[in-house]
Amino acid sequence: MVRLAIAERRELLLQAAWRVLVRDGVRAATTRAICSEAGMPQSSFHYCFDSRAELLRIIVTGLLPEQISTTFAALDVETDGENFAREPLAAFFAEVEQNPMRHAVLYDITMNAIYEPELADLATFQYDEYLRAAIEILTRAAERRGFTWDQPVEVLATTMLNFLDGLVLRYIVDRNSDRARAALEAYGDDLARHAVPHD
Repeated sequence: MVRLAIAERRELLLQAAWRVLVRDGVRAATTRAICSEAGMPQSSFHYCFDSRAELLRIIVTGLLPEQISTTFAALDVETDGENFAREPLAAFFAEVEQNPMRHAVLYDITMNAIYEPELADLATFQYDEYLRAAIEILTRAAERRGFTWDQPVEVLATTMLNFLDGLVLRYIVDRNSDRARAALEAYGDDLARHAVPHD
């Protein structure tokens, strides 16, 4: 029998955990289920991780940089259209359509973190990172296009995140792309109204 290095075991368990999370959700992602998915004895888990909480923490902190870069890069594109917000928001939603279960798993982990003391900081970490990125995107958009926002950028960023949160969650539930795109266009129009051109 081939003995795997601890780094290889950890990676296989992380991959197995992700498959279980996508297929069955956070509550089903027990150490037993993860080890079974990886084809390893349960003792392997505790050899590689201190706890299930540590594994979920690694997944979230490892996934968020990619999630933020792909999601907010879509919001950070140049457009020649009159409404500078519509096309980037459409690009953002295209990423959601391609990776709905990645978003679903993060929602699931976040909600479960509220009820598990060991994971409580994960929900705060996730939304702090989203807000930081959204503020940066809106700030750069104003600088590039030569306008100022008529409200504090943190308020607009929070509003945008709240809207996108609801839209993505609804899409995960009903997969109604037409409804989501119509809502995005309406929101893009509203966001653009907050931009005040420089004199």
